Amino acid sequence: MKDNHSIRSMTGYGASSFQVEGASYRLEIRSVNHRHINARFHMSSIFQGAENVATKALRERLGRGALDVRVAYETSQEPSGEVAVSVDLPLARALNTSLSELAEDLGVAAPSLEVLLRAGDLVRVEGRKMDRARAEEALLEALTVALESVVKSQENEGRDLAKDLEGRIGVLESILNDLETRAPEVVAGYERRLRERLEAARDKEGVQVDQGRIITELTLFAEKCDVTEEVVRAATHLKMLRELLEPGLLIRGKRLDFLVQELGREFNTVGSKCRDVGMTSAVVDAKVELERIREQVQNIA
Repeated sequence: MKDNHSIRSMTGYGASSFQVEGASYRLEIRSVNHRHINARFHMSSIFQGAENVATKALRERLGRGALDVRVAYETSQEPSGEVAVSVDLPLARALNTSLSELAEDLGVAAPSLEVLLRAGDLVRVEGRKMDRARAEEALLEALTVALESVVKSQENEGRDLAKDLEGRIGVLESILNDLETRAPEVVAGYERRLRERLEAARDKEGVQVDQGRIITELTLFAEKCDVTEEVVRAATHLKMLRELLEPGLLIRGKRLDFLVQELGREFNTVGSKCRDVGMTSAVVDAKVELERIREQVQNIA
């Protein structure tokens, strides 16, 4: 499926500021990898009525991901209603104790108030006479702006991911070329060693060399270590991987994951057929590179 979509990382950040009746707020969205949409909201109860609509907007724009959405009170400029600030002191004390113990155990500085405020939902600011509908509308408008920032940051990191993956695909293609070159050499080496052993036996014991038996042995050996089919299929998978990294594809992540799995199967089969130390070493290198690709693919939207 084609569309004007660039490759996107699952990691992203976006923010937007907005005002409601003179009170200023800042909305921040942080996204990391997750198979589905898992949104966590940290905001005043005045906005909580908009959570379902906000979650739908997140799903439609981002598709999937673990999302942390925070709305923090910034300043108040001539507020039209009373503003109540409540602090969860028991939670703050418990959090400070736990983080201080962790800092002491790690030998680092004790947590600051800013760290505590970011770690827990400790402070709530309530506009007692604030219009909920107006507050929710302002929140959703800010969410739309922040979402675009998230997507932009995901696309920026996605370009770096694509560049890294292209380099790793190139490494695997080189390994495949090496395996394809080595396979006939392995058969030729086996034939040479077999003939040398038979000739040595003939010279020492007077044993006659059966050419038909030699051909049979070579044919069986060649069949056991023939990796042509696996190399061709793996090369096709790598070509498809490159194509999936091109801009314009709407559905990408699951297909990349599938191709990586198929590549793993092909290299496992090649490894089981190896009759040469050099080929075995090349397969090991391929599996290491493939595992790095697998990790990167998991972080692609």
